[in-house]
Amino acid sequence: MTNTNRQQLILQYYPLVRQIAARVIKRLPSYIDLDDLIHIGTLGLIEAIDRFPTTNTPSFKTYARMRIQGAIYDQLRQHDWVPRSVRDRAKQIRQAQQDLSRNLGRRPDDSEVATALGVSLARYQTMLKRANIRSVVSMEDGGDENQRIGDLIQTKEDDPLKKTLATEQEKILHQHIESLSEREQQIIYMYYFKE
Repeated sequence: MTNTNRQQLILQYYPLVRQIAARVIKRLPSYIDLDDLIHIGTLGLIEAIDRFPTTNTPSFKTYARMRIQGAIYDQLRQHDWVPRSVRDRAKQIRQAQQDLSRNLGRRPDDSEVATALGVSLARYQTMLKRANIRSVVSMEDGGDENQRIGDLIQTKEDDPLKKTLATEQEKILHQHIESLSEREQQIIYMYYFKE
């Protein structure tokens, strides 16, 4: 295949990459960027063009779709910090809960979900703990460009920089007080600590 034909195919099927990436991102956490998925999908498209078998294949579009989706999902799995088995377990639990809610017309209790999954209540509770997936968010992200999530989180501890400065100031103050005569030290002590 010539380089011109290859570029024409890339341009022709690029909208397919955008379509697939837009569909996939709907089910992903907000920290995943659409442009990243499009980039990965484009690499999958290029790979599909280079490896397209001309025999025993339905159509290039079908083949390209599989390669694009495969490239995106492979990349997501590769950078996922949660093992696939944990995600599968969480999906299985969610599905059982949804099915029971639909059938019962209310939220099922743990014993009902455990029965639906075919496990004991203790095993189900262990599965629940292990399937508890938390999302990762950047502390640098925020609602507006001047504010970060990290700035919004309150802690009971002082800012490390403020704490260090206070310690340094205290050391300097003690050094100066110690350089004073005993009478002057007594006056400062009485004035600031004994009113």
